[in-house]
Amino acid sequence: MVANALWGWLKRWKEANWQRRGKPIWAAEEWKDIATRLEKLPVKVRHVDAHVPRSRANEEQQNNQQVHQAAKIGELKIDLDWEHKGELFLARWAHDASGHQGRDATYKWARDRGVDLTMDSISQVIRDCETCAAIKQAKRVKPLWYGGRWSKYKYKETWQINYITLPQTRQGKRYVLTMVEATTGWLETYPVSHATAHNTILGLEKQVLWRHGTPERIESDNGTHFKNNLINTWAREHGIEWVYHIPYHAPAAGKVERYNGLLKTTLKALGGGSLKNWKQHLAKATWLVNTRGSTNRADPAQSELLNIVDGDKAPVAHVKKEELFSNLSIFNETCVRWQRKTGRLGVQETYTFHILGQRLDEKIFSEDVIFNISTSEDNPKVCLDLDSGSNYMVNITTISSTNITVSVTVAIQTKVKEAFNNVLVFNDTCLKWRRNVRGTDVEDKYSFHVQGQRWYQKNFLHEMTFELSTHKQAPEVCLDLQPGTNYSINISMVALNFSLLVSMTTQITDPPFPEVEFVAVKGSAPLLRLRKAEDQNGPISLYQVIVLPLDLQSTFICDSFAATTFFSNTTDIKGYVAAEFRAKDVTDNMSIALGDRHYYGKFYNAPLKLGEEYCVFLKIISEWNKVRRQSCAVWAQIKNVSPTLQYMTAVGLGSVAAVCLILFLSFSVARSCLHNSVHPPPAAVACEAVHLSTTVDVAQAGIASSFLETESVSLL
Repeated sequence: MVANALWGWLKRWKEANWQRRGKPIWAAEEWKDIATRLEKLPVKVRHVDAHVPRSRANEEQQNNQQVHQAAKIGELKIDLDWEHKGELFLARWAHDASGHQGRDATYKWARDRGVDLTMDSISQVIRDCETCAAIKQAKRVKPLWYGGRWSKYKYKETWQINYITLPQTRQGKRYVLTMVEATTGWLETYPVSHATAHNTILGLEKQVLWRHGTPERIESDNGTHFKNNLINTWAREHGIEWVYHIPYHAPAAGKVERYNGLLKTTLKALGGGSLKNWKQHLAKATWLVNTRGSTNRADPAQSELLNIVDGDKAPVAHVKKEELFSNLSIFNETCVRWQRKTGRLGVQETYTFHILGQRLDEKIFSEDVIFNISTSEDNPKVCLDLDSGSNYMVNITTISSTNITVSVTVAIQTKVKEAFNNVLVFNDTCLKWRRNVRGTDVEDKYSFHVQGQRWYQKNFLHEMTFELSTHKQAPEVCLDLQPGTNYSINISMVALNFSLLVSMTTQITDPPFPEVEFVAVKGSAPLLRLRKAEDQNGPISLYQVIVLPLDLQSTFICDSFAATTFFSNTTDIKGYVAAEFRAKDVTDNMSIALGDRHYYGKFYNAPLKLGEEYCVFLKIISEWNKVRRQSCAVWAQIKNVSPTLQYMTAVGLGSVAAVCLILFLSFSVARSCLHNSVHPPPAAVACEAVHLSTTVDVAQAGIASSFLETESVSLL
């Protein structure tokens, strides 16, 4: 390894900023120091084949063989530590830090971290590992039935799985996938809403593969949630042999069935004789099943992952009479404490912490941290800097007084805190908020579900969903929303299963432009047709008919026009509102006659003045949430207003009737006078003459007055 580093690796490491495959190389500071020194020294590296028979070896090869033997002797005499980076020491470190995995897994684990080891050195370390030897010896169990014959299981080779049915929770959880390691009886559980193949795969990946490694075989019954194409494809991709139990053969699934019964009994006991709240007791019940009989019962591999909850104790590892990890527990969610019973008071011990972190939305570990602590306390406590809403594997390793490496791994799931808050609305349709749990180096994915409704349109529904990924600490997003709508927006952070509901109300905008049929006439006022507008940008409230002098048409501004009545002092100068209709009273294609002398709303529809020129506007008004918007359109132009045919007919008939009445009265008076006096005296004759003259004058005056009235009306 050193030769390879001096020959070519140093240059590649330096160019890659002392990283390999995105991860820092092991002992990077030491290699940086070596690279600095080599810049000033000429170094030559040449391979010498020492593995030749002594009879055929030349002098150089014999000298190399002597150096090789001396190195072996020195290796036995020297107590290797972190400062001596021999091949075997590196292999032992990789084997211990990776969790006592096999040869190929240890090789891959070391290579991913920039350490190149040989298969021979890894195999030698595994053969000499006392922990692995103790595990193998402890896993000798009675043979179980498999494939029609009795055979022995190997540790972590086989898991038996099944589903149990429990009362449905408020979250819809009704089933629990139970997974039992065949040799040690270690139980893992995974609650689900439905017993499906998809949920089976999720449970196996999260509880078995990611914690204990990929098994060689999984045994189950013949249920449809186990026996289908999806399961077969997944098992084939992971190199797992899926074995189905012999139907109605109890020994085939005896272990998982026994654990199902034990789990139900424990859940019922924790629930005070009821299984109603089984979900909140599941983690503790699983732990009690795995540690039954002793609070210090060891876990399957003495260094395997333990699913414990805050405040509960974890199974520990023992090394003869030394108890290096006694009463290990989690407190304050991210802190670890344990007892150290070594019989050597005041002796300082070094513990190596290896932390792997995985966010809830990830399938791989994205955080990898290693650090050491030294303490002489009998009750050490360590608080870890962990992110919320993540799963962590925390491996703690130390070396006993007999040079045996002992490690224990605990699982910590941090709770989801308030992932983001301070959600603000700006520019009417935009949102911004602040993240609380992650920095800008981590990209978060947000899911948006938007629903909009209108009280004035019962069938209206505006719905959309989308996702947003961002590194920003204060993200912003602008939405394409409809005006005059009440919205509810659900923002979810996928990684942390955290959501927040935000309510928004968009302001109304100008109503649609009025649809009118423009009319231009001379003489009498036309009959207008009003078409009902749609509530597109807000609820339509009012319709107004506005009459203006024709010369004001070009300067008319819809928004600034004041709604004045006909009786205002400014009618002749600025115009007036002739009619106002509420939207609910308007029917499509409704007729409107200008100047019919009726009131519409609070406005009087006065007759137009003869000889004048007018323009007519239709105004649509929308009012909502203390906001008023309007739009206008020219409806008609009227020039040289003249009396209508109906008006002229009424005036003519009135004049004829007045003349007839006067003539009738005159005739009646004359006849009465003739009948009362056959021979009148001169004075009477004179009087009658005067009376007749007066009657004629009165009749003439009446006729003249009638014609004057007719002329006056014509001028109006």
